[in-house]
Amino acid sequence: MKDYIKQAHQTMAPSIHPERVHLGNVVQCLSELIIWTQNLDTIKKGLFYNRAHKELEPEDNNINTASYNLVLQNLSNDHYQAVAILHGIIGKITEAGELAEALVDVIKHPKKLDIINVREEVGDGLWYDAILLNAIGSDFNDAMEVNINKLRARFPNRFTEYDALNRNLKNERSQLE
Repeated sequence: MKDYIKQAHQTMAPSIHPERVHLGNVVQCLSELIIWTQNLDTIKKGLFYNRAHKELEPEDNNINTASYNLVLQNLSNDHYQAVAILHGIIGKITEAGELAEALVDVIKHPKKLDIINVREEVGDGLWYDAILLNAIGSDFNDAMEVNINKLRARFPNRFTEYDALNRNLKNERSQLE
């Protein structure tokens, strides 16, 4: 794991370009993400934890409860695996929203980042990753290895803006297969 963290840092952008993006745009996008992930968290709790909740108005009323069977079948032939995949994906997205909340809190209320909360949310995200990886027949070591291989194909020596903007998607995909 420590090797993965070290290698991830070698392929990370080392700086930002604040002159390119207004901070207000960042806050607006994150704030919208937070609303959507909070709604998704409510849905997750109803779907997986049997918690009663106020229904959100569906965008497509033609998608109903019977459609879950088709979704689950398309995720996996094994019902338990399909539920784990769905739970893992939805849960991971909701954790991203909680990280967004921590960042918006720092931006809007100038104060230090709550590292304890961030570590907790990263851990929660890893829990969902573990559920999802197990369901698809993989594990952290495999996911980390193929991810670094893909990033090494993109950034052979280290991160460069040129390489980030001029990706060879066919080569990257070959590293994942």
